[in-house]
Amino acid sequence: MLKKLLLMLALGVTAMHSGAVTLKISTAYPDGTGILNIYKAAAKQVKEQTEGRVLFKFYPGGVMGDDRSVLRKIRIGQLHGAIVQTGLFADIFKDGQIYNAPMLFHSYDEVDYVRQRFDDVIVSEYQKKGWKTFGLLEGGFAYLVSVNPVKSRSELSAQKFWIPSNDAISEKISNAFNISPIILGYGEVKTALETGAIDALASPPIATITMQWFTKVKYLTDLPFMYTAATLAINNKAYSKISDEDRVIVDEIFKSATQELDNLNRTDNVKAYDALLNQGIAVVSMSDAERSELLAESVSANVKLIEMGEFSQEVYDQVNQWLTEYRSQ
Repeated sequence: MLKKLLLMLALGVTAMHSGAVTLKISTAYPDGTGILNIYKAAAKQVKEQTEGRVLFKFYPGGVMGDDRSVLRKIRIGQLHGAIVQTGLFADIFKDGQIYNAPMLFHSYDEVDYVRQRFDDVIVSEYQKKGWKTFGLLEGGFAYLVSVNPVKSRSELSAQKFWIPSNDAISEKISNAFNISPIILGYGEVKTALETGAIDALASPPIATITMQWFTKVKYLTDLPFMYTAATLAINNKAYSKISDEDRVIVDEIFKSATQELDNLNRTDNVKAYDALLNQGIAVVSMSDAERSELLAESVSANVKLIEMGEFSQEVYDQVNQWLTEYRSQ
């Protein structure tokens, strides 16, 4: 009798899981990092609360290829979503790249003021264009880290500057600053620094540490070059296979996890900045004149980006209006 009961329970569990919706998510983040730990914990909660009807499987470390390869695999159903930089969705909503405008923000307080007013617009547009997200994730301010000290515009131009492959906005920002970038995948950066193929890159402190790039650079230029953001995006077609009842559970848990990560990334980037200094990375500061020159050039670069169609004049003006409001306070 006991054996029969155990067999029935085993068959019930098998049947339950065979009918489950499994969402396969790719990311360039290595396994064991905070973002994956928190999302895996959220996935475990979802599994428990849906009684195994909704499962998540993560593919870390870029094993599924670069961002374009991941998008192709999502289109054919091999994957269902990814944790990616928002710039990857430029094709579906150009104005979602406004946060990446070079030197647009001068502080995290300014970022918060604008994000409170525009994040929901970005999330809504992604939803309309076929992508379910749970909010945006702060990537943080990207700082220039380099093998050689960079404390002037001319020294910046002299660097062998890396940008990610399939990152159109970064390529166009580089061109707007008249910088000829070297385009490589994330997995190639460390080796390229070792061999001298590149000697500079812009990255948030936490990414510089997580990807181990800090072991190959010596200097950090203390000027936030651009703000970065990411998101966990799932193809609507795959997400719609989850029942209405279970989608409520997934939404609640993953929105909470995303908000936790958004806050945590701010704290972690501040800590990572200090950690870089503790690892012997030397901080380089530009003179007031050099800083003013670069800030003025960033305005010209943003005008060029608008002309290239990377984001609209309307949204750029709106964000600048919000920033003016905040700075006047």
